[in-house]
Amino acid sequence: MIESKKYPAIFLDRDGVVIKDVGYFTDPTKLVIPSPSINGLRRLHKAGFKLIIVTNQSGIARGLIAEKDVKFLHNIIFAILNKHQITLTGIVYCPHHPTAGEGEYTIECQCRKPNPGMIIDAAQNFNIDLKNSYLIGDRFSDIEAGINAGLKSTILIKSKHKILDYEKKCASTYCDDLDQAAEWILASNN
Repeated sequence: MIESKKYPAIFLDRDGVVIKDVGYFTDPTKLVIPSPSINGLRRLHKAGFKLIIVTNQSGIARGLIAEKDVKFLHNIIFAILNKHQITLTGIVYCPHHPTAGEGEYTIECQCRKPNPGMIIDAAQNFNIDLKNSYLIGDRFSDIEAGINAGLKSTILIKSKHKILDYEKKCASTYCDDLDQAAEWILASNN
């Protein structure tokens, strides 16, 4: 049996990394993709990395946003990035929360970060080489998910969330934004 080629990927948190974090996203008109995110994604895409967003979306479990609205927002993100010559390989999201909300989405799962489920599933679906892939996130749970998935490196970027010194030390590096993270990844791959 011939094994198919595996590709390096950049796993990206959505809110606070790719798009501006506005809390639970219910209004697509508030969608902003900052220029450092566009620049960083373009550079990583041109370097041959698959770009995959992995995002916890507990607003679905909490009843704050419908799953169809999350998918609609993701279609807008795909379209905007396409206009900038950036191709996303995929967006994987976790609609669950272990305690908040009611119904089918209020469960313990393996996909909610810091668990590695979204990354593992994406790696299988898109032929990703985890050992040569990176994660860029703005919370410690992102970094833990990347470590738990066995990724090459994890990059923590500044955000509106409080980041403790020991959390910075667990990441491979700490950057101001997605563009600076891309610069670090490209330099470490030469």
